[in-house]
Amino acid sequence: MRAPPKINTIKFANILQEIRNLIPYYTPEWLVADDNTPDSALLKIFAHMITGTLEQLNQVPEKNFIAFLDILGVQLLPAQQSRVPVTFYLSQGTVKTILIPAKTSVSAQSAQGGDSINFETERNILATPAQLVDAYSFKKMEDSVFSIPPYFLAKGRLNPVSTKLISNVREGDTSLFLENTLEIKPGDILEFQKFSNNEYVEVDNISGKKVTLKDKLINSYRTINTRVEKVINFELFTGKNKQEHILYLGHLDIFNITASVRVTLEISNAPEQLVNSEFVQWEYWGESQETKILGWYSFDDYEIVDNNITFIKNNNDEIKEKEVNKVKSRWIRCVIIDSTESESLEINKLDTIEIDTIKVTATPLEISDTTAGVPLNKAFYNDVPIDASQEFYPFGKQPRQLDTFYFANQEAFSKKGVTLTLQFQIKQPEEDHSNEIQDPILSWEYWNGSSWDKIIFQGDVSQGETDATIINLTQQDGSFVELSFICPEDIEKTTINGELQYWLRVRLINGTYGREVVQINSENNENITEYRFNAPLLEDFTITYVPEASLLDYCLTFNNLQYQDKTEESKTTDITFKPFESLEVLHQSLYLGFDAPPLKGPISIFFSLEIQAYTKKNRPQLNWEYYSRRQGKGEWVPLEVQDLTNGLTRSGTVEFIGSSDFAQISRFGQLLYWIRVVDVEDKFKPEKKINSNKNNRQDNAVNFAPAPKIKGIDLNTTWASQIETINNEILGSSDGRADQTFTFSKSPVISEELWVNEFNALSSEEQKNLSRQRKIRVREVKDNRGDIQEFWVRWEPKQELLESDQNDRHYQVDRTFGQIKFGNGTQGAIPPIGANNIIANYQLGGGTKGNIGRFEINALKSSIAYVDSVTNPEPGEGGTDTELLEKALQRGPQILKHRNRAVTVSDFEYLTRQASRSISRVKCLPNFNDQGNYELGWVTLIVVPNSSELQPKPSLLLRQQVERYLQKHTANVVTSPKHLRVSGPIYFEVVIETVLIADDIEAISNVKLRAMEILNAFLHPLTGGYSNQGWEFGRLPCLSDFYALLGSIPGLDRVESLITNITDDEVNLPAYTLVSSGQHLISVKAKNISESNISEFTVN
Repeated sequence: MRAPPKINTIKFANILQEIRNLIPYYTPEWLVADDNTPDSALLKIFAHMITGTLEQLNQVPEKNFIAFLDILGVQLLPAQQSRVPVTFYLSQGTVKTILIPAKTSVSAQSAQGGDSINFETERNILATPAQLVDAYSFKKMEDSVFSIPPYFLAKGRLNPVSTKLISNVREGDTSLFLENTLEIKPGDILEFQKFSNNEYVEVDNISGKKVTLKDKLINSYRTINTRVEKVINFELFTGKNKQEHILYLGHLDIFNITASVRVTLEISNAPEQLVNSEFVQWEYWGESQETKILGWYSFDDYEIVDNNITFIKNNNDEIKEKEVNKVKSRWIRCVIIDSTESESLEINKLDTIEIDTIKVTATPLEISDTTAGVPLNKAFYNDVPIDASQEFYPFGKQPRQLDTFYFANQEAFSKKGVTLTLQFQIKQPEEDHSNEIQDPILSWEYWNGSSWDKIIFQGDVSQGETDATIINLTQQDGSFVELSFICPEDIEKTTINGELQYWLRVRLINGTYGREVVQINSENNENITEYRFNAPLLEDFTITYVPEASLLDYCLTFNNLQYQDKTEESKTTDITFKPFESLEVLHQSLYLGFDAPPLKGPISIFFSLEIQAYTKKNRPQLNWEYYSRRQGKGEWVPLEVQDLTNGLTRSGTVEFIGSSDFAQISRFGQLLYWIRVVDVEDKFKPEKKINSNKNNRQDNAVNFAPAPKIKGIDLNTTWASQIETINNEILGSSDGRADQTFTFSKSPVISEELWVNEFNALSSEEQKNLSRQRKIRVREVKDNRGDIQEFWVRWEPKQELLESDQNDRHYQVDRTFGQIKFGNGTQGAIPPIGANNIIANYQLGGGTKGNIGRFEINALKSSIAYVDSVTNPEPGEGGTDTELLEKALQRGPQILKHRNRAVTVSDFEYLTRQASRSISRVKCLPNFNDQGNYELGWVTLIVVPNSSELQPKPSLLLRQQVERYLQKHTANVVTSPKHLRVSGPIYFEVVIETVLIADDIEAISNVKLRAMEILNAFLHPLTGGYSNQGWEFGRLPCLSDFYALLGSIPGLDRVESLITNITDDEVNLPAYTLVSSGQHLISVKAKNISESNISEFTVN
């Protein structure tokens, strides 16, 4: 608006000079020579008086203009109240639902001090003692399960963490180094952002800057173009896929393997898919002999022969014990290979498999042509270690009675009930002293848990079936021999020389293998001792076994993050089970798990969602369901909800009434009370996937909706407005005069009810007539006898009283200043005379002070039993102060143009600003639909709120407020078909990569900081630009602008190089686009410093 004209523009100095010029003509005797004389001061006083009068005269046009607008009914817009979601936490141990009535008062401390800021809830809710303890999303088309981030459901919100790699990482790495690990914890999910590709990994451990991952990296990343962010939001149907389909087979003894082995599974009707390496992978849990690392290792080969699945482990890795689902055993497993990028899912090929009985055997592989079996793990001669891989003396070179040979093999000796064969070669001695052997007897024994018991070899020694010379190791002719026996059922581990193993021992209990011969040397009469022993010398000591097929100790399945015990089914021939299963739901779904049934209602859940663009055509259809059990039958049944999130497309509450048949069901490994939200058309799709294919981006935007990005899910949460309610405030007493005015004790006023006591002015018949009228509300106050003592009538507010007659109970209100004005008896009735006969119930509030931050509400002003605390999980929004006079003077003439009806582009823009004074910029795009295409009849408003953020975005409340306001002031050709859209701008992030040369080393730090500040300030969409007034829609800066900006930094010698991400194709941006500051790469070095000393600084 142009400034009003000036009636007189003369200035103080001109007036003073003109007076001086006139003095010689009127008072020539007055000589004014000095400015410091009393007469000069008199002149200045008079000049100031004239200047003041002229200034008042110059304000007459503006005063008349204000009066003109006042006649037209233009008033200062009152303050607007903010809204905020409020969460009520019940006391620990509460077992019943608690009513939180509407108008429950809560408050926050003002940041500027003074009175607290009051809020009141808008609706009744029931606070449930049930707690939301977990949430998952399941994508049926990809058989994917995604869980909420750690601590997502805890009180408070997680802080965003963005960091960078210190060093490059390669595909397959399981550890990396990050700049910032202070807020990263084990279990957190990290997102690697590289161009359009995203990879999610789970943190296993943190040590300083080093982060160990639970899985291997799929891609390689460099430090220069990779951002690493901690996942703090729950974006549905994307992220770290935790889905696994695994069949676990456990046997403590048969899988007690330390060498090369052949494992055979006997499965009735074993399908070929179970050995197809494209679908599944068979693994064992063990320790690598080379790396000594525990983990799951793949078998070298597997195949199906005659319904038997055979696995080959061609190494000496030991299969170790592991606890799976609280069951400790030795395990092998079958894992479905994760290949979500394939056109058809492996689970679809395998979820029809049904098996029943499973038997297992494990047989050693042949090591060479002459020997077979597994070698010894440990061996001792008494307490002396023996290297059994070489030839060895089991009783030493000079055996004595009770000498003992201990030998252990964990794999073979754990096969209880299996026939074991000891194979070894008894070598010929270098010197033959067999004539000195005197009937040695060896006792072969095993440990049964309490004592050493005798081993019974197969065959009868007396009948020559088992040669005693072999048992006693006296057949010393170099031949290979075998001793077979059935592994005892009661064999147990024991500790020998500090080693806990399955041990056998051989004791020399009688006889000898030779003797000492002492002779006298005839030359010097000294004794000469000669040892004549044929001590047993063994070589190639191995153990073989051919076990019978045994049933499993344990059989577990793991599907959809849930274990199921199928041990009994795996041992029974007539009961089949499915090793691999997907969830029964047919479409992608969100699951919410409660620790107790959320009964009664209305129960309110608040979903805090990031703002995303949705169109009329791609809005999803969601079915809410809960698990019910009726008459012993469990099933998913519909849950009736009031969904104020519009299908999880905007922040808001979902309210429902919990039924008494709410039942538990195990999902994702947890037995909880589950609610699920089913996307019946599979509309939701992660935003990155919608935009990943440029060719199909337009079609995807029409057919799919961006998957919700949930910032928080808060139970027992409802909306509250920045309102304080005051009831029965006495405004004053009517004296019967015309045009009486009264003032509320507090302002600005949001809404009011004005009551006038007319008991003395009305007859009983008139009172009865008024009580019968529906349009007039009355309230009677009676005494104990039932006689009316007060008769209160509610009067109605009107914007103007010009059309009111003498009998209309109307009043005019200025809510900004809290003033009430009654009529004059001709235009509006005069309240009857009475003492304190005018009272009001009203609500007040509003102002920017109500835009509080998160978790600032901390006081419950209304007393409610069992409510422990209260807070706001999201900041308050929408509060604005009373309109300034300057803004009203600008708005007034526009009202004359558009008459509060939006027709032209400028009408829409002015009315949008009128809808909320928190809007800084607005752009109207006519004939621009919600899909970004040209279409007649559509109107799209791009609004930018007042904010210091790098990319200001309108909140849901602001967009809804503008949309509701415009719907009241827009033609029905726009509002009826809902062709009105309010959204935020699309930001084009300008990225600067530059090398700056500082004057000296001391200036490097300051140059870096100043460069960051200047770039962020210049590129701010609202306060940046060439005149600090912000950027126009669709406008981009020039490259030369940045040279000039950076060149003004103190301590900078020159800008050595500077490039931006602005290409020739992006010179003309769409009309809905604003520039913003991106992540700049700024390198600074001092003059005459080598390249190796360049110090880099990245602006985040």
